[in-house]
Amino acid sequence: MERVLGHPVGHMQVDHIDANRLNCCRNNLRLATASENQAFKNNQLNSTSRHKGITLRSGKYDVRLRYQHHRLHLGRYEYDDFDLAVAVYGYAHRILWGEFTSEGQGNIQLPQAIQDKIDEQIASLLKVNPPSLSL
Repeated sequence: MERVLGHPVGHMQVDHIDANRLNCCRNNLRLATASENQAFKNNQLNSTSRHKGITLRSGKYDVRLRYQHHRLHLGRYEYDDFDLAVAVYGYAHRILWGEFTSEGQGNIQLPQAIQDKIDEQIASLLKVNPPSLSL
């Protein structure tokens, strides 16, 4: 991969855009920080919900996301609202990670009140901990 992209500078890593580590075509590779690379990880197969950031506890889904060493609690949703929990996680993940997101929003449109709440939490987090530029 170093022959394709050159030697990564500093703490940069090579990331596979389609998440297939066997696809080393130049147009499938990009440089990423370690945290961007982790944000793009696939779902965990050993989790209680089989979905990254969503945990089943006491019959409800807790939705949490980590960003720059801070944890955001995005809500607790009924067992029947799994699709809503996935949509909430996907919405917040896309705002924070942009192109380094592998999380879909699912087939559900988030209610405006939930979007506003997530936007408020993320704005508060970014005010305290602005994103760092990785050059």
